[in-house]
Amino acid sequence: MPRAKNKHRHEGRKGEAKDSASDDESVNENNSEWSAHSDNRSVQDEGEEITEDGVKSIDQFEESLGVLMDGLSQKSVAARVKCWTSLANALKSQAAASVVISHRLTLTDHLEKALKRPKPDEQAAAADVAALLAIQFVGTDMCEELCKDLKSVLQIVSLDKSANANARAKCCTALGLIAFMAEEDIGNIYEIMRNFESIFSGSYLKGDGSIKINVPPELESLHCAALSSWALLLTLCSPGDIYMMLGGSTSTFSPSLRQLNGMLASPGLEIRLAAGECLALVFELGREHSEEFGESILEKLIEDIRQLATDSHKYRAKKDRKTQRATFRDILRYLEEDEVEEILLRVHGEQVRIEGWCARRRYSAFAGTLGAGLHSYLATCSVLRAALGLPPPPVAVDTRTAGTRSSNKLMRHLQNAAAFKARTITRGKNRDKRSAVVVS
Repeated sequence: MPRAKNKHRHEGRKGEAKDSASDDESVNENNSEWSAHSDNRSVQDEGEEITEDGVKSIDQFEESLGVLMDGLSQKSVAARVKCWTSLANALKSQAAASVVISHRLTLTDHLEKALKRPKPDEQAAAADVAALLAIQFVGTDMCEELCKDLKSVLQIVSLDKSANANARAKCCTALGLIAFMAEEDIGNIYEIMRNFESIFSGSYLKGDGSIKINVPPELESLHCAALSSWALLLTLCSPGDIYMMLGGSTSTFSPSLRQLNGMLASPGLEIRLAAGECLALVFELGREHSEEFGESILEKLIEDIRQLATDSHKYRAKKDRKTQRATFRDILRYLEEDEVEEILLRVHGEQVRIEGWCARRRYSAFAGTLGAGLHSYLATCSVLRAALGLPPPPVAVDTRTAGTRSSNKLMRHLQNAAAFKARTITRGKNRDKRSAVVVS
């Protein structure tokens, strides 16, 4: 009998857990993809620090880094992948460029070897570390050297049709971030963008205007990664160049606005969302040069986006429909009314604003790589903040006045406590008088 009671008790707890999980999902379903993406990374409390393997200080970080680097030479593929994953988590946790720079040559050598090995899991894990290293070195000459060392091998893997699709997608993301931070030659940037376009062109409409319905899900993720990286590099182009490449009716630049518009009909949700945000970004940059940018296709584009913003097809998942409608409502509002909703983020007590589609694309790229660790980087890295269009980081606290500030904080706390106690006493007296009147 006792066992039966315990069994029912556990089943009740499981039911409560399922109900709470379903409630959380229903709350998040009304968010657009971008807002949900940012919310998951902005819930970090002030002063909270993410650590991996107990990394809390520079000395401990360097010690853990040495252990992980030794593990990258193991014969077991699974062991190497585990080391790459742990190294990525450690690099996400804190910015320690002074430590990582001293091991740059060794890390670069391990990265090149891992990317050249035909092991999909190892290639994907190494590509994540490559992007994180570039972020660690951002603003230094080491970032440019890392770009020169890894650009060619990342391009080879991303364009290799025989390689694993997930590994290719990771390489596209890493290559886009590295080129965004370190590449200065606009000609090289255009070349990388053309390589990306050759990948996501697999999601274009057919020559007769029909939809390609036989694209595997793993290729959809690859095309989405290539398109997102292409859009990230597009933010480096001047509005005049974008107008010349995409704004003219006789433009031969690829992809054209019509090809991007055709991707909105893709059966994959990720492709539709990425294409819609990319089109909003293109129009934002093009309109900076001329308000008449894209007039030849604007009417057709607004019609297609309005259909996606009001989509109610039952063959699509309910959560996908809500995410799609929320995202394309924002895009439709921008195209019709030229309004972009500002995104407010809290970084260690500081409120920062993400304004415009360019800033959104850049923030999404860094947040997708760093995760919640982006808050630690934004608190100290001025170059990264400048890339996102944010003001310089606040001045660090002077240790000589730290005691005075803490004492002032204590005084404010005591004053607030005294005021709270006084309000409580007064409120209690009023309640006593009110009750006496009622009794009488």
